[in-house]
Amino acid sequence: YADGLLTAADPDGLAKVKDAWLGAADDAGREPGELVLQVGFSWAPDDDIALEQAHVFKGAAPEEFYSEDWHDPQAMYRRGIEKISDEEFTRRNIVSADPAEHVERLREVERLGATIINCANLSGPNVLEAVRTYGGQVLPRLRAG
Repeated sequence: YADGLLTAADPDGLAKVKDAWLGAADDAGREPGELVLQVGFSWAPDDDIALEQAHVFKGAAPEEFYSEDWHDPQAMYRRGIEKISDEEFTRRNIVSADPAEHVERLREVERLGATIINCANLSGPNVLEAVRTYGGQVLPRLRAG
């Protein structure tokens, strides 16, 4: 009954969700609409800084937070830091000082079938510089093809 699907740009989980969405649209006799995939990104002048400034967002990553009664933000943050490795976090999010890596990872999201990509800026104290970097170095490359 919706006009589209908004979900994480997670190749592992997307197929199941996408199949259910497309099947429901077909059952309802509707066009499926937009596929909006969300990906977090953190940019900084250095890869280590980009990762460090985004660490707080590990507190939203564990799946149990969405099905169990978690309500203490500090406990959630600690659980996220304990449970989500840096490798897993950077697999789920774009974390890099290199604008070319951001471009390539966004192209991967596009190849998943996204009609719209929602980029969530996780860049902490570098949030404005990250927006400038995307505006000057990432988005122009994406538009150029």
